[in-house]
Amino acid sequence: MNQSITVSTQPMDIDALLADTWLQLISLRQGMTCGEGEGRIFWQRCVDDIKHVQQALKAANISEQSCQHVMYAQCAVLDETVKGRNIHDDIYFVWCDSPLQAHFFKTLDAGSQLYERVRQVLREPAADLTVLICFHRVLMLGFKGGLGPEEAPNANSWSINSLRESPLLTPRQPIRCWLSLRHAIVLACGCAIGRYALV
Repeated sequence: MNQSITVSTQPMDIDALLADTWLQLISLRQGMTCGEGEGRIFWQRCVDDIKHVQQALKAANISEQSCQHVMYAQCAVLDETVKGRNIHDDIYFVWCDSPLQAHFFKTLDAGSQLYERVRQVLREPAADLTVLICFHRVLMLGFKGGLGPEEAPNANSWSINSLRESPLLTPRQPIRCWLSLRHAIVLACGCAIGRYALV
């Protein structure tokens, strides 16, 4: 790991900002379903939340590239969670018609590209800690990407460990230091559902 990596910006409270996304993920994994017409409402709620997060990041002078990384991570993990539930309700069919990554990025390759973005950010000499924390959370909440059942755990574990071992997060800036109790509980619940333990 490159020990010369430095912080490019002071981290904002990304856990507070993304709390609604984390709660939506947990609700979906706990079996939340939507009747006819409700899937579009839920999809729009996710879109509005993503836009709200972007506005807050830009207001905090987070770089455009970092804003895009956070948005991509939100889209990737929500898309995967909705389609991976094995529940063909109204949410599922709305997402099949308009995945968030297609809506915002006009692409359908977030499964592999999110891992590439993680690697890209880890290689940067001045990585944005806000982005590193966001990526860490998404992976801890069980994102697997477009990998098979044998590949996904290895790729996920490698990415989580690489983020956790980043000099930006240890030892002077432990990853938990920006977590309020509420957000810690939310993440702990999500990690339990995703069969991962919080660091």
